[in-house]
Parts: sequence; structure tokens; C-alpha cells
Amino acid sequence: GIACRRKFFWCYRLLSTYVTKTRYLFELKEDDDACKKAQQTGAFYLFHGLAPLLQTSAHQYLAPRHSLLELERLLGKFG
Repeated sequence: GIACRRKFFWCYRLLSTYVTKTRYLFELKEDDDACKKAQQTGAFYLFHGLAPLLQTSAHQYLAPRHSLLELERLLGKFG
């Protein structure tokens, strides 16, 4: 009984997260103001040829996050 309930709540939580993210993506698609706000506060990851640009840190590969200002600076620097 308890294991079944835990599995049910885990599935419910997973679906709840999916619905929340889907609603947020729909809002970004439909509302220009929400999209501009997300652009100002969001994080950007750089890709080349559908592969992420990675940095080595303590024997690990990490995808660095960039803010909008950092991204504009990088694009201005490298064109």
C-alpha cells in the first residue's frame, strides 16, 4: 500500500512539473512582455553544430551559463 502511494505521488509530481513548464512555455510563446522579461532574467547556453560549447572545470565538462549582457558582449566581440 505505502509503496503504491509513493509511486502515485511521484508520478503526480512529475506530471505537475510537466504541466507547469508547458504552461510557462505557452505563455512565453503568446505574451511578448513575458518573453522580454524572461530574456532579461534568463540564462543562455551556447551551441555550435547542435553540440554545447563546454568548459573544463575540476576534471568535469560544464556548459557555462551566460546572461543576456554577457551574451551581447560575446557576440559583439566575435561578431
